[in-house]
Amino acid sequence: MLPMSPEARLFLGLTKSYIHNTKIDPVAISSVNAMDWEKFKTLITYHELYPFVYSAIKRSSWPIPGDLEKFLCHYYYTTLIRAQDFWQEFLSMADVFRTKNVTMVPIKGISSLADIYRDKPFRPMADIDILVKEEELTKAREILSALGYKIDLGGLKEEYWLKKHCEMAFTKKKQNGSRAVDVHFGLDAKRSKVFVLSRLWERTLEISMDGHTFRLLSQEDQLFCLALHQRRFGGKGFNLKNVFDVAMILEKFGNSFDWAYVVREAHAGKMRASVFFILLQAKILFDAAVPESVWKGLSIPFCQRWMTAKLIEKHALSFHSPSENKKLFFKTWFILFDDFLETIINLVDIPLEQFAKYYDLEPYKAKTKFFYQVKFFYIPFRFLCEKMAFKKGPEKSRQGINFYAAK
Repeated sequence: MLPMSPEARLFLGLTKSYIHNTKIDPVAISSVNAMDWEKFKTLITYHELYPFVYSAIKRSSWPIPGDLEKFLCHYYYTTLIRAQDFWQEFLSMADVFRTKNVTMVPIKGISSLADIYRDKPFRPMADIDILVKEEELTKAREILSALGYKIDLGGLKEEYWLKKHCEMAFTKKKQNGSRAVDVHFGLDAKRSKVFVLSRLWERTLEISMDGHTFRLLSQEDQLFCLALHQRRFGGKGFNLKNVFDVAMILEKFGNSFDWAYVVREAHAGKMRASVFFILLQAKILFDAAVPESVWKGLSIPFCQRWMTAKLIEKHALSFHSPSENKKLFFKTWFILFDDFLETIINLVDIPLEQFAKYYDLEPYKAKTKFFYQVKFFYIPFRFLCEKMAFKKGPEKSRQGINFYAAK
């Protein structure tokens, strides 16, 4: 049983009721008098699940404070409008890709609008994510350019995105702001001698919606997509939006889910630990049905299983500041790879750009390159400095971290 605050207990009860399409009595889950509504609001916002919580509250016809209901109602409809805007843009984009004979599928948030949230399309998302074949990336870039999108390298070199990553961002200005498209040409960062999901494209499914025809990843490959996304974003792996998606996938497609394929490909692509992490979160937090044979098939060592469960217990129902997410990045790094050696190799070979981002340094400055070259001394030095600064209090800690980043 997870140790939970009243706010976390209510949050979890409402999200589970949405997944399983049930009504609940929130009073039976948590005492109203013990509730800190600001904490409850922060919890919902951090995990980006406000439209689902609001929908569950309305379904149960349970009153909440007026200002909180107004907040949730606002974001419910804002998310719904934003999702529909993204969806129409994706459909237009899909038509062009189809006309140009360039293979493309939606992934993550935009994909979920076509299946698990098809009837209630209000899944929060910041951009449109699509997946293309790496050999067709140039053609995909040309299509997006013709549609008015410009590449956004985020201040980093294009070589980094092409050789060390598996996605490139594009943006287009609009009257009310801008729209972003992330073009992925792989679901995993490039890893030596590892071939991930070799049958992914042949397993895609063609569907028709709203007068448009396009392809979707199989549900099993969507699971891999969400699991690998957690691994790439470290501490943000405890944001429950993607875990919620996995629970929804298993709730809707569990009876036809090809678990044998999942276990087989998790071994072949060295993704067992990442799949285990997201499935364990879905089971513990949202009562997702995962067969016992899957846990056995993934063959995760006892120590790694224990560490994963402890991290979930401690962090899954919390909200973390950016600095706390950075600390969680290293902790999760030791549970998200299949063997300890690969974890060490990835830490040793961390790209300059990721090193700079982690330590709030400008990536291509001479001092950053020097710190990167002596990173085996710089990393423990920064760790000790931050530990010493933290003893003086949070404010001093932030000043100390910023001081050493600016040096």
